[in-house]
Amino acid sequence: MGTLTNLVAATPTYDLTLPSNGKKITYRPFLVKEEKILLIASESKNEKEIYKAMQDVVSACTFGKIDMAEAALVDIEYLFINIRTKSVGETSTPQIKCSSCQHPNQITINLSELNPNVSPNHTNKINLTEDTIIEMRCPTYSDIEKMQDKKTDTERMFTLIALCVDKIHTPTQTFTSKEVGLNDVAEFIESLTQIQFKKMSEFFETMPQLTKEVAFKCKCGHEDKITLKGVADFF
Repeated sequence: MGTLTNLVAATPTYDLTLPSNGKKITYRPFLVKEEKILLIASESKNEKEIYKAMQDVVSACTFGKIDMAEAALVDIEYLFINIRTKSVGETSTPQIKCSSCQHPNQITINLSELNPNVSPNHTNKINLTEDTIIEMRCPTYSDIEKMQDKKTDTERMFTLIALCVDKIHTPTQTFTSKEVGLNDVAEFIESLTQIQFKKMSEFFETMPQLTKEVAFKCKCGHEDKITLKGVADFF
């Protein structure tokens, strides 16, 4: 079999800039064996298995240069969409339900046109006071999994914010969230004023996200408009 694999043409490579940090990454299209992983996961209808397959494929197609445990979710999603585009084509046809009658409508999306929406006001460094600066990071898939264990939307929101605190800078010391621990970070957040907390919330509102507004007319006659967000919405 080794001699047969040598007959296959070299796989092309492409470069991409990660939206969360501006780092350049080289990637290749996925191979049949990797497409098989995606198809098996898709057939399972299990969200965790699908995201695990997506991570495995992104890791393989970026030559192991991406740390899946630390990578921002938006980076993995953006890489996956570009890998998929170079592998099997630029269009996707997801089924979108009409908001009026719930009838599924098949729409066509040009994946090559998808770019992370980045606000010009976005910053990961938040001045809470003249002396205290919070350094944030974009959520990882691991963060999303941990957040889902919480029962209410409010608990999930506070947990995600605490998980995404990377460092706390004071005039005399810098604390990392790993050193301090999640519980202490959560208590610190709860001690903030409303104005300070709003500054932290704005980080999530302005951070890079894969979004696209889609307009379509349903068979029922209703003209609909929906915003797709995240890789799952595009397939």
